[in-house]
Amino acid sequence: AGVRKGAVDNAAGVSALLELARSFAKNPPKRSLIFAAVTGHEQGLLGTEYLLDIGFPRGLQPVAGVNLDSPLVTFPFVDMAVHGASSTNLMPVVSQVLKRNRVGINRQPVPGQQHVDGSDHQSFVRRRLPSVYLTVGAGGGGEEQYLLFEQRHHGSVSDTYRLIRFDQLAR
Repeated sequence: AGVRKGAVDNAAGVSALLELARSFAKNPPKRSLIFAAVTGHEQGLLGTEYLLDIGFPRGLQPVAGVNLDSPLVTFPFVDMAVHGASSTNLMPVVSQVLKRNRVGINRQPVPGQQHVDGSDHQSFVRRRLPSVYLTVGAGGGGEEQYLLFEQRHHGSVSDTYRLIRFDQLAR
């Protein structure tokens, strides 16, 4: 299979997850949050299916899911696509958070994002739990950057930290 570095896919996503967990630990919301890094979406969503099958600590029941898999933070993005928003009540919350962070919403995902239907939020959707998958939008060069990453770096030794714009990951 060869060496795969995986900085964008998916160390950047895990980094974002850990930073969000750290931030929420300092200022806890009213609801409980569970942060999970799972594997195996390429093999039929094995990680999220397992997570949902085994249950959650202290009998917590999920009410929604947010997927941040492989954030493409290689350029100054201007918008995000919110996959799954049409079948959920999460859009007002997502819209508010993106607006607060000066990120637009692009209702059309980047062409070529075939992986979206097989992404981890689908495990939640199948169980009738609202869930969204946030990806970079097509605006501001997003489509070109996505295609460039897919052609040159995805699953390659060139997927290193040098691709990541850490100022954009922080957003």
